Amino acid sequence: MRTSEQLYHQVRWDPRFDPARFTLGLLQRGAAPKRVPLPSFVPGGDIPWHRVLFVEADGELVWDRARGLDLIDSTTAGRVRGRRLLPEPFFTARTPHAWDPAGGAWRPVQAGPAAHPPARVRLLTCGTATTPRASPPPGAGRCCWRSWRRPTPM
Repeated sequence: MRTSEQLYHQVRWDPRFDPARFTLGLLQRGAAPKRVPLPSFVPGGDIPWHRVLFVEADGELVWDRARGLDLIDSTTAGRVRGRRLLPEPFFTARTPHAWDPAGGAWRPVQAGPAAHPPARVRLLTCGTATTPRASPPPGAGRCCWRSWRRPTPM
């Protein structure tokens, strides 16, 4: 029988499984087990792995520590039902924006080479589930901001 941590990572990263269809049963002292959706569980967070008592998929028990039950490979519960593909087009190109420190706002970038390349480049990746560290450009939604320094020539 695999551990709760091994089961979590298999469901989370194996393309055969849909993590949104799984629920973890967590031990609460002096109370009934708390059911938590697998995608909202934070591995290495406040809840240790030994508190995971059971795992359900589509309401069916697929793993239980107390009974020694491990049915994840023999059941169809929690499996991906259809191909998960993004609809066409995958993304729509938009006008790039740059921060204007003088104006204190995001401004559309004009086409053409930069007269003075910046010493520091800020990379914006959208579509991640993190909170922005600064105000995003218009229409960017929730984004992840990272600052990168320009490599020094050797």
